Amino acid sequence: MFTSAATVHVAQATASMQATGLFDWINDKTAQTQTAIQGILIVLGLLVAIIISWRGKNVGSVIMGVVIGGLIAALPALIMFFAGAAQQETAATGTGAAADQVAAYAQAAVLARA
Repeated sequence: MFTSAATVHVAQATASMQATGLFDWINDKTAQTQTAIQGILIVLGLLVAIIISWRGKNVGSVIMGVVIGGLIAALPALIMFFAGAAQQETAATGTGAAADQVAAYAQAAVLARA
């Protein structure tokens, strides 16, 4: 029973991959994985918030549990925010200008030694 179901699933996945192309299939699986990870982190954040709040049983522990649980649940959004900020910062410096600056410093150092 299990092997036949697994064989059918593999056949369906192979047919889907051939119909859409390998890169589209990989993009689809990546998106599904990201969605699953986001859901897992939300559930984990809720569990952490409940556990911290339950163990302390005072207002401070409830607030701490909500903050820590919220940070865990918001982890994917925080990662994307900081990745975007780092990418903008990198783009603002300009790759070509940085390479030219390094070459100019190297040439100045060589001339200074001579």
